[in-house]
Parts: sequence; structure tokens; C-alpha cells
Amino acid sequence: MNPLIQLKIITLPLLVSLAQKRGMNARLVAPVTALLCTLSVAVEAGQIQVSDGPTPFIRFVHTRVGNVASFNFAQFQIQPKTGSATRPIKVRYARSYLEARGYFDSNNGNVTIPVFGLYAGRPNRVIIDLGFSQKTKEFAITITTPAYDGGTYSNPT
Repeated sequence: MNPLIQLKIITLPLLVSLAQKRGMNARLVAPVTALLCTLSVAVEAGQIQVSDGPTPFIRFVHTRVGNVASFNFAQFQIQPKTGSATRPIKVRYARSYLEARGYFDSNNGNVTIPVFGLYAGRPNRVIIDLGFSQKTKEFAITITTPAYDGGTYSNPT
């Protein structure tokens, strides 16, 4: 078992018993619990890196999953830009799709999530979900894209 997960399992009961015995209030217990939950998400999702795609509208998000056997899907959602009347772009990739195209390595848990539909020349708020058999891990990142100077997509006729 991963040491951070072990730490979370051991520490939470310890905090509860300390809170009961010493009158520790929820103002201390709640932030520590939130920190430990965040650490467990980091363990599941691994480090996150973003690399360029072929256009400003496409990027690749690289991460690693800890529980390879129960990994089922990766999903992204791009929030609309401020003032837009559009809905978020939401795409889900099945594990089989990612494996067939070389985006998921079941030997080491490395996952590459192709993110497309980004707004060029601005920060894009992207929510990534990693789906497992019993749970889904979610994290948000900001992907800043360069301006697009091709004209075709920024000034359609």
C-alpha cells in the first residue's frame, strides 16, 4: 500500500481520538482532514504535466494512476470563456480507447489525455476526471494557450 494512503488511514482515527480526548475543535481537524484527502488525490492522479499539441486548440495532459487495475476512463471538461453563451466541452475516453492509441500504459499507469477545443490566446479552466471501479478522482488545471494567427478559425467567413 502507498505510504501516503497508509498515513491517511492511520492519521484520521488518531485525529478523531485526539479531538475527543483533548477538546480539539473542528477548526483544526477539518483543515488537516482536507489536506490528507488532497494528498490521497495526488497519489491517485500522480504528477500532472501539460504538453503542446499540433495547434493552440489541442494540448496533452500527462499524469499517472496508482490503481491501474481499477482504472476505467479519463474525462475532461473545458469551462466556457467568460461572457460566452456556450456550454462546457465535455469528452470521456474509455480505457480501451486510450490503450488502443497508446495513451494509457497499463504497465506503469501513465495516462495521456488529449484535450481539444481549447480557446486560443487565453487561460482555459479544465476539469479532469479519472474514473476507477469504486470512485472518480477530479482535479482542475488551467491551460494557457498561445494566440492563433492562422485566421481561419479566429475570423471565419
